[in-house]
Amino acid sequence: MVQREDYERREQAYVKHFVLKHYLQQLALKIGNFKTGTTLNYIDGFSGPWQYATDELRDTSPHVALTELCAAREVLRGLSRPSELHVRGMFVESDREAFVLLERLLRDKFPSVDQLVRRRLTLDFWRRPHPGGPCPSATARRHESLIVRRLLLEAP
Repeated sequence: MVQREDYERREQAYVKHFVLKHYLQQLALKIGNFKTGTTLNYIDGFSGPWQYATDELRDTSPHVALTELCAAREVLRGLSRPSELHVRGMFVESDREAFVLLERLLRDKFPSVDQLVRRRLTLDFWRRPHPGGPCPSATARRHESLIVRRLLLEAP
């Protein structure tokens, strides 16, 4: 559950998690109800967890997103005309400590997520100087796009 008091000095995370909490399950229900057996791929670049207020990491993007997607899957299974939604998560994290926490969270809390893919990529391009000066948002979008394409090509 997304609770505002868990987000002191992390208001941007609260907004992201509010959107995930209030819209992701509805999206998954619409997609899953359209055609049974559909696979929903959730991709989170730079997924953390970095800062968190709860030991169970419930105030992190992976936890919020997968909780909502798994809840949608259960709702679809319980319909009078049941539908199966396969959930697959792809998470990217370069920080070693955050990656260890991410792996533990995914293994312990979300073992039912189908074909969960986790990659630890070295994102050294963030540290290189850019010609003509930095353009962080454009550079971030371009590199995140490259990472997603690489993950999709490497996925089993």
